Amino acid sequence: MSTKKLCLELVSCRFRDEVKADQAQQALAQLNDFLKEQKGYRNRTYTEMEHPVYLDLVWWDSLDDAKEASEQAMQSELCKGAFALMDLPNVAMEHYELVSDTH
Repeated sequence: MSTKKLCLELVSCRFRDEVKADQAQQALAQLNDFLKEQKGYRNRTYTEMEHPVYLDLVWWDSLDDAKEASEQAMQSELCKGAFALMDLPNVAMEHYELVSDTH
């Protein structure tokens, strides 16, 4: 029996003040190409809380997969382009492992 638990990655990201909402949304959408290539990636949604702040929810097969993808993102040219528009000191990332399944 596998001990891997689904993992939710929750990212609150703030874009720099001069970045317009459509630019921020385009940058977030571009990250999908990177994510789709990562081991353990399941799906992703993101919402605009109040521009320039967005909430990003990404599901992974495991916490290890999420952490590995985070490390790979820091090396990815595609991700670096999106990250360059963000106010990085005000980006927060948390990981949560699924404890129960109500289905």
